[in-house]
Amino acid sequence: MKKILAVSLFALIQTVWAITPPAGWFTDFDAAKETAVKANKPVLVLFSGTDWCPPCKRLRTSLLDTPEFQQMIKEKCVALYVHVPRGNDEAFVRMMSHFHFVELQGVPTIIVTDPSITKVLVEINDRTLGGFAAGIETAQKAL
Repeated sequence: MKKILAVSLFALIQTVWAITPPAGWFTDFDAAKETAVKANKPVLVLFSGTDWCPPCKRLRTSLLDTPEFQQMIKEKCVALYVHVPRGNDEAFVRMMSHFHFVELQGVPTIIVTDPSITKVLVEINDRTLGGFAAGIETAQKAL
């Protein structure tokens, strides 16, 4: 019985961790937009299903949760985390209504937008610290 309880508790903790954004990331569209506009910074948007998507989980543990990455986004952009559930739910549909200009083909999808979050400046396919840095720098130049 204790073993079943321990396994259940572990699974619950993993699920909560998986859908919680990395430190310093917004989950509220309006708050991210307001912050980006005030600071005139591009918005890094991550569409991720970290509770069910193995590549999303790897990206998070290998890069997004590292101090180097967190410092970079703190300095250069505003980060918005969009949780993509296995099926459509009301919160996801509401969030995606802001992204009519994005054709979400799969996850993880990483884009950098203008501060108003109205157009894609860069799509990041190189999922390394250098790849993210280059994408954000390209977006900054386009502002």
